[in-house]
Amino acid sequence: MIRNKMIAHFYNRLQGFAVGLAALILLLLCAYACAREEGNLFGKSAVQRMSEAAAQYDALLASAQHGWLMEYFASDNLIGGYTFACTFADGTATFVADLSAPGYEAGTAQQSLYRIASDRGATLSFDTYSIFHTLSEPRGGSMANETYGGDYEFVIARASSDSVFLKGKKHGRELVMLRLSEPAAAYVGRLVAAEKRIDSLPRMRLLAGTRELSCVKEDHRVLKVYLPGGEEASYPFIYTERGMRLLRPLTVDNVSVHEFYLDSDGKTLKGDNGNVTLPYPTPGEQLLAKDQWWFSFYYAYDTVVYRDTLKLLVYDRIDTIPLSTPDSAKYIYELVTKDTVLIDTAVYSHIVIDSASMCKPLFDTLQAAYAKNYAAYGEIFSGLYMGVNGVYITDRYVDPNPYAFVFFSGAYNITYSLHFKDDGNGNLAISSAAQGFNADGSDYFLSIVSYISEHSPYRIEEQAEAGNTKIKCISTKDGNVWFELKTKN
Repeated sequence: MIRNKMIAHFYNRLQGFAVGLAALILLLLCAYACAREEGNLFGKSAVQRMSEAAAQYDALLASAQHGWLMEYFASDNLIGGYTFACTFADGTATFVADLSAPGYEAGTAQQSLYRIASDRGATLSFDTYSIFHTLSEPRGGSMANETYGGDYEFVIARASSDSVFLKGKKHGRELVMLRLSEPAAAYVGRLVAAEKRIDSLPRMRLLAGTRELSCVKEDHRVLKVYLPGGEEASYPFIYTERGMRLLRPLTVDNVSVHEFYLDSDGKTLKGDNGNVTLPYPTPGEQLLAKDQWWFSFYYAYDTVVYRDTLKLLVYDRIDTIPLSTPDSAKYIYELVTKDTVLIDTAVYSHIVIDSASMCKPLFDTLQAAYAKNYAAYGEIFSGLYMGVNGVYITDRYVDPNPYAFVFFSGAYNITYSLHFKDDGNGNLAISSAAQGFNADGSDYFLSIVSYISEHSPYRIEEQAEAGNTKIKCISTKDGNVWFELKTKN
C-alpha cells in the first residue's frame, strides 16, 4: 500500500515536470518566433544598416557640386577660427582654406584621402595629411607637446541635404558643414582678401561706449583686450567677407559686440553694436607697431699688453669673465704690469650707452640699472628697444606681449609689456602694464620703463640717418626729457 502511494506521488511530480517543460519549450518557441518576426521587420542586420548609412553619407557629401563649407574653431582661447571648403569625390577630399602654413598658401587647393566608417556610429576621417591637419598638430616652441585642439576624425551626428553635423572624436568640438553654392576657391578668395585689408595695420584700441581700452589683434586670430582693472581677456575670431566675427560676444560696461564690419572708409572696424569700434591706428601708433626701435649703444675699444709669464693666466681669466665689462681691460692691464717682458698686445671692446642720445636723467637711470645688473649677474647690458617684441614672435606662449620694452643682458632678454596710443593731439603715449619674459629678478630695469612711462606722452620728430630711420621723442610734460631711437640696418 505504501509502495503504491510512493509510485503515485512520483508519477504526479513527473507529470508536473513534463507540463512545466512543455510550457518552457512553448515560451522559447514564441520568443524565437518573435525574434524571427522582428528580424523580418528590420530586414537587415545592424552591420548591414551601418554600411548602408555610411554609403548614404558618402553619396550626400559627393553630391555637393561646389563642396561644403566649414568654419572651424578648434579651441576656446588658444586659436581663432579658420574656414575650410571641401569637395568629396571617389575617396579624395579637396581642401581650400584661408589658413596659411609652411608649404601651403591660403586659397590654394590641397587633397587628402578620406573614408566613412562605422565606429560608435558613422565617422568621417581625413586619413592623409593636408592643411586641415594643421590644427591638430603640436604647436611647437614651448608648447611642443600640445595641439590647438583640432580633430581630423569626426562622428557624424546627423545630416540633411544642405548640412552635416560633426563632432570631433578626440576633443569633442562640434563642427557644421554647409553646402556651398559657388566654387570654393571664389568664396575662400574673398576671405583671404578681406583678411589682408584688415590686417594691413594693427588694432591697438577698443572703443566701447564711453570706455577706451587697450587691445591687440594677436597672431592666430585672437583679439586680446585689456579690461578695466588690468585683467586680460582673449576673444578668438574668424574672418568674414565683411570683417571679423568673435567666437563669443565681448561685453564692456553692458555694451556687447559679436561681429565687426569694415567701414566704407576701408579703415575703421565697426561692431554690430554701433557703440563698439576698433579704430584705425594713428601714424604714431603705426610707427612703433611695425618695427623695433633701438636706443643707441656703441663699442669702446681698449688696448692691453700682456706678458709671457702671465699668458696662460690671462687666457684662463678670459674664459671665466666677460671681457666686454668696463673693468676687464683694467684687470688684465694690472696683471701684465707685474712682469717686464713684452710679448703681445690685444684690443678688447665693451659696449657703452650713448649718452648723447638721451637726456641726462634717463642716462643716469640706465647707468644705475646697468650697475645693478652687473653686480647681480655679471652680465653686460648691451641693448634696449621698444616696439615689436621679438620674444613674442619666436614663441608667443613664452611671452604673450606682442609689443614690449626689451632689454638685452648678456645672452638673455628681459621684457615688459608695452602699450602705446595717440593722446588725441598727435602725440604718442607710451606705457607698460606688466612684466614679461625673464622680468622676475630684474626689477631694476623697471626704473627705466617707469621713467619713460611717467613722462609720456611724447612728441615724435622723425629724421633720416644713413642706413636707419631715426626719431626723437620729446616729452610733452617736460621738454627737458627726451631720447632718440633708431631702426637697425
